[in-house]
Amino acid sequence: MPRHIQIRDNKGGNDVEMRRAGAAYACTLPATMVEAAGFRDGRIGKAGRRKRNRFTLDALLSELPETVELTDEQRGWEHMRPTGKEV
Repeated sequence: MPRHIQIRDNKGGNDVEMRRAGAAYACTLPATMVEAAGFRDGRIGKAGRRKRNRFTLDALLSELPETVELTDEQRGWEHMRPTGKEV
């Protein structure tokens, strides 16, 4: 027996519809959502979270320039008197 769930916003432009198809679900998405995600007809994708990039401190520091010119505002922070709540 087919069941379906509809998710609607008040504007009606981002409706997502899910229908049960046997042991799986089929999802109908608005064309604007599909185009924004870069999907194509017949594309097979994987559900779930994407693998995050892992960074090391050395790798991140290696991308920084050797010297940085401070602005007047930044120099002002360098010369401020302590307030007594510094860590």
